[in-house]
Amino acid sequence: MIGRGAVIHLVDEDIYLDIRFLSWTQSRGGGGFSYERSTCSTVAIDIKANNSDNAITIHQADQLIISVSLDASDQLGTNADLWAVAVTSFGNFHYSQENQTWLPGIAAMSQEPLFNIPSLDLLNISGLPVGSYTFYFGYDPVMNGSLELGELLFDRIRVEVTP
Repeated sequence: MIGRGAVIHLVDEDIYLDIRFLSWTQSRGGGGFSYERSTCSTVAIDIKANNSDNAITIHQADQLIISVSLDASDQLGTNADLWAVAVTSFGNFHYSQENQTWLPGIAAMSQEPLFNIPSLDLLNISGLPVGSYTFYFGYDPVMNGSLELGELLFDRIRVEVTP
């Protein structure tokens, strides 16, 4: 982790911090580390399942709506990769903004300057196969089509589909 960026979310305060470890030492009597940190931008990312921020369980015949929103705030117009990914019992999928559908594999939803998304339904379906689904929505500020985990800011929601 030395020299790599990461993001920490202080949940109770809803504060995001950029952090980069500069050094790490370890010895029998103890150790130490140094780091630098700064407050992240005020970009707000949200993903909901059936209008809930919490994990949900639905029956296979029930309708599932996955919606996302983004308030770009002080990052409005900043180049970024947008990501919408589903990790499922059946493999990984990504939302293609160009095709407005879910496709196999993991790829950026779009590459463009950040813009506000008041609310956008990425999925509205019933009859999903029984299984576990985790949906992710986020962005990274390196517009290159590669998932930059150390720079990624995201939200996620879990959905269980039962018979």
